Amino acid sequence: MRVAIIGAGLTGLSAALKLQDKCQVRLFESASKCGGLSKTESRDGFHFDYTGHFLHFNDSEVKAKVNSLLGERLLEVTRKSYIDSSGSMVPYPFQPHLYYLPEKTRRTCLLEFLQAVKESKPDETLESFYDWILSRFGEGIAREFMLPYNEKLWGVHPSEMNTEWMGRFVPRPSTEEVLARTLSPSSMATGYNASFHYPKGGIRELTEMLASRLNEGVLYLNTPIKKVDSKARRLTYEGGDFEYDYLIQSLPLKEFVLDVLKDPGELKHEAEKLRASSLLNVNIGWEGGMGSRVPEGTHWIYFPDKKISFYRVGFPSTVSSSLAPEGASSCYTEISYPSGGLPESKDFSRIEEKVIEDLIFTGIIPEESQILTRMTLPIDPAYVIYDDKRREALEKIIPELETKGILCGGRYGAWEYSTMEEAILWGERLAEKCL
Repeated sequence: MRVAIIGAGLTGLSAALKLQDKCQVRLFESASKCGGLSKTESRDGFHFDYTGHFLHFNDSEVKAKVNSLLGERLLEVTRKSYIDSSGSMVPYPFQPHLYYLPEKTRRTCLLEFLQAVKESKPDETLESFYDWILSRFGEGIAREFMLPYNEKLWGVHPSEMNTEWMGRFVPRPSTEEVLARTLSPSSMATGYNASFHYPKGGIRELTEMLASRLNEGVLYLNTPIKKVDSKARRLTYEGGDFEYDYLIQSLPLKEFVLDVLKDPGELKHEAEKLRASSLLNVNIGWEGGMGSRVPEGTHWIYFPDKKISFYRVGFPSTVSSSLAPEGASSCYTEISYPSGGLPESKDFSRIEEKVIEDLIFTGIIPEESQILTRMTLPIDPAYVIYDDKRREALEKIIPELETKGILCGGRYGAWEYSTMEEAILWGERLAEKCL
């Protein structure tokens, strides 16, 4: 049996490792190195991932596998994160930490939360993410954090989204927890990312270790796929072609159907319905420590204020000191754009200057600090938009491709919001389907 895999991110690597001793497999990657977005770039002694790439384990087998690969290189970290709101650094998640808000804002948020609890409707009756926010948390929490932050993150208003994506990604504290922590200054680490694991030298250590386990002749780097002929079960690349029995594809699904699949037919119309945000990941390194407003040991901060260019700032050098030179600090920032809306110019200097200005204004970087490096990494697509057309399109595209031996998986291949652990599991599941 012959299996082709497109994309050497975590899904593709995982699938290839499971298949390589059982059949003839080729893993094609257009870039010069593996990892997809799970890569680490280096400049001037600083090391930057494509925004925060932290591992959250729910599956004991995946956790054991990653531990066996990385050993002592794998750090375990208890999250320390905040929201910059109303001039205060509010511990994340926002909902149970109203104590840290100014008194008037705190009172309004609590009263409107209790009113929302009293009038709450069943999830299945709520038509949008916007409706869900108001029904679960009330207008105060919605106004102060949930609505402005999520609009900055997703690049669309929450009224355009459904709630299929939320799962464990949106913390839902109980009424008792909100009341207790509104009255006392306790901090509550909840949510799917309350703790995380991370390789000391950046997320590339994980993908490099996975790639090092591949048999010779499996991996084809610098090999973009030109076309996939689903009828002939053949893919074409620069310098050759490969006939397959099964094709595992982890490219962004929309791109695969519109640009790679030969004669997509009606699937073209369905793929055009799929939406995702794009983002610029602006990374900055500077001499010295953090600014005065950053609580010691902070890993990331959320910024709902629309006047600030970024929606989140994270601190790689706090997670692992080896990611910045001695005596220096680093951060990554995330700026969201609508689907396909990234700036056309690849000169990001003006955007970087605005980011640095905002980092100084918000107290992240001390004003007197010398900027040592900057690196901007475009990510497109970034976050899949869960609107009503998404499910409808996927229910037509995925089964139709499967009838032709094309199996889609991974964050973008399956067009979903998921974690790195889930990407690894996707690869294993798709490999099983081929056997």
